[in-house]
Amino acid sequence: MSTDLRLRFDYGHVLPWVSQAGGRLFAVTGPDAVVIDTPISLDASCGTVTAEFDVAAGDRVPFVMTYRASHLAVADPRDADRALRDTQEFWLDWIAHTTYYGAWSPTVRRSLITLT
Repeated sequence: MSTDLRLRFDYGHVLPWVSQAGGRLFAVTGPDAVVIDTPISLDASCGTVTAEFDVAAGDRVPFVMTYRASHLAVADPRDADRALRDTQEFWLDWIAHTTYYGAWSPTVRRSLITLT
């Protein structure tokens, strides 16, 4: 597989300064920053983060991108499986509070989860 990521901030107007340390990738511009954690070796050059890697049947390759305000301390890496479970639980709880039960209810609910 291959991946190309072109990070942009301020609605695509600003290219971040990208660096790597301790197996983590950092992208910072003004008040915004992201950290990317993955076991895959990333190459950050010319404004693009790229990687090529093998994935076999049943493999899971996590990529965790965490936003933060650039003046705040960098948090410890998040566990990708735990973050996925937390996200699923959040949206299932959120949709459980939806009061729409009219025409096309399943489709509307699925759309709300997708769009939100």
